[in-house]
Amino acid sequence: MSWVSPTGKEIIWYSQRDGWGHLYLYDGQTGKLKNQITRGDWLVRGLIKADEQRRRLYFTAGGKEGGNPYYRYLYRVNFDGSDLKLLSPEHAEHLIAAPDSRLASFLPLSKLENISPSGKYVVYTFSTPDQPPQTVIRSTADGHLIATLEKADVTELLATGYRPPEEFVARSADGKDDLWCLIYKPTDFDPKKRYPVVDSQYATPYTAVVARDYMSAVRGGPGTPALPEMGFIVVVVDGHGTPHRSREFEMTEYGKMDLNGLEDHVAAIQQMAKKLPYMDLSRVGVMGGSFGGYSTIRAMLDFPDFFKVGVAEVAPGSPHTVYPALEEYQGVPVYSDGSEWRPKPNEAPKNWESLNLEHQADRLKGHLLILMGEEDENIPPGSTLQFVQALMNADKDFELIYMPNSNHVLNFGSRQYAFHRMYDYLIRYLRE
Repeated sequence: MSWVSPTGKEIIWYSQRDGWGHLYLYDGQTGKLKNQITRGDWLVRGLIKADEQRRRLYFTAGGKEGGNPYYRYLYRVNFDGSDLKLLSPEHAEHLIAAPDSRLASFLPLSKLENISPSGKYVVYTFSTPDQPPQTVIRSTADGHLIATLEKADVTELLATGYRPPEEFVARSADGKDDLWCLIYKPTDFDPKKRYPVVDSQYATPYTAVVARDYMSAVRGGPGTPALPEMGFIVVVVDGHGTPHRSREFEMTEYGKMDLNGLEDHVAAIQQMAKKLPYMDLSRVGVMGGSFGGYSTIRAMLDFPDFFKVGVAEVAPGSPHTVYPALEEYQGVPVYSDGSEWRPKPNEAPKNWESLNLEHQADRLKGHLLILMGEEDENIPPGSTLQFVQALMNADKDFELIYMPNSNHVLNFGSRQYAFHRMYDYLIRYLRE
């Protein structure tokens, strides 16, 4: 998230130096800081456009307007930090990204300019998990509404029985922060019944996974929207160690990536069950893929009396064999000779020992299903199989599905089979 003027005389840089993600203006020739552009207990999420002629920036940010801190809003501000104005007043997620941003490819919109060439108007789409999308044009002078271009008609979707997920605000395990969660229910939900619960998660510092806009909520994540229709309550939680909050929130789990906020998942589900008696805490499962597969296994090992069933897709057995970039969150690897370079092929860094699943295999108590691809280009099959061997050495019961000719997303015809086996496993050991 940066900008360099065409002449190279000025640079805008993103930093968390004051505890929140903000923008800073630098002299491109001397490297000296000219001024901090944004400040406060909120964070910039994206630099949308830098208008050098008007000395004005357009950016998205979260946490400034109160309520759900993950909702992105559009603002403008002068290069010197003056005249900060909110341009998108709707209490919702605003689907705005710079055309060249990697984020743009993940949003349900084309890579178009949101700000008009004249700088007078902005066009954007906004929604929430339970409020359908609307597209509007507003003035960049004061944010007043120019026109509503379109409102999504979800009549046919709702006619199918679709039930938008419900927002639930829980408190983190340490009691310091609010966690903004979603709960997915069956279309034929009966509050008098007791339902098994599945934690659909991806506990990693790289991304937050709770849907914040309508289309993302419809698509859902692992297990949604299918599992609710099979008689499960599915919950999604972004705990400590995930992004888009303060630096303290994101880095709380530094050096503890074995947990990475899973204690918050347990706390949130327990709080849900106290207020929502239809959630059966004696039947709680967890599922996820890739690093979410790793954290699924961690949940089963670290909270064996809470999570009874786990479904882990394409999971690494030991992150040090796969993700050297994790040093940003776990610390630079330290080996037996004191260096950060592995002296022996089979040696693991001492300060990453807690992340090694092989040494935790004897703690497995519940039912665990592992799915892996023979040609996984992201998680070397050997990493997963080392953990499988450790489970066998510990004489633990588990199930392994090894998919020939499949890569990290279990493709080439295997995907449908993977869904079938995952859902069947959860039904067999959690629902029935």
